[in-house]
Amino acid sequence: MFREHQAARMAQGLGYREAKKELKAAAQRALVEAQAATRQAAEAEKVRKHYTLERLLSAYCDHLETLGRRSHTDARGIFKLHVVGAFPKLAALPACDVTADNVDQMLRKLYTVDPTSKNRHDHAPRGRTANKLRAYLGAAYKVAIGHRRGDRYEFKGYNITVSPVTGTAAPQGIHRLRLHRPAFLAPWTAQASAL
Repeated sequence: MFREHQAARMAQGLGYREAKKELKAAAQRALVEAQAATRQAAEAEKVRKHYTLERLLSAYCDHLETLGRRSHTDARGIFKLHVVGAFPKLAALPACDVTADNVDQMLRKLYTVDPTSKNRHDHAPRGRTANKLRAYLGAAYKVAIGHRRGDRYEFKGYNITVSPVTGTAAPQGIHRLRLHRPAFLAPWTAQASAL
């Protein structure tokens, strides 16, 4: 490469020393640019690793608490037990890299029954908890997306543009309660209607 560059410079009327200096300067510029690009990529990766799913969920719970909502304790418990505790690798992912498949994986664990588990709570499906988890995750991502309007400073660094929860569907019938006629009131309602 040096010989080609030297030949081109000599054809332009530059001598050997000038061509060598220019080639050295070009190599130095390329080295500085490569170091700057490496430094920027390392900083970007550091920022991405800082803004994890676990931090997003914690920031969302703090946000609920500052608003005076009592649901922040329920959300913290669900996130701690069914996201951070059950899926620590997923909780350590950058929040912008979480996909709908990851959310489905979390929800599927709550919808399905694990008869081999030693935990007695794993023997029954927890559909209501799964729906709450889905709702709280969706709300956390919705609040984080709202940072683009500039109204929530604590969610600025997450760089979330799309919620992965929108790609999931809640199963039908699990979250519907029979409020119009609960089973435990059936004997009394039959007596009342007979009067």
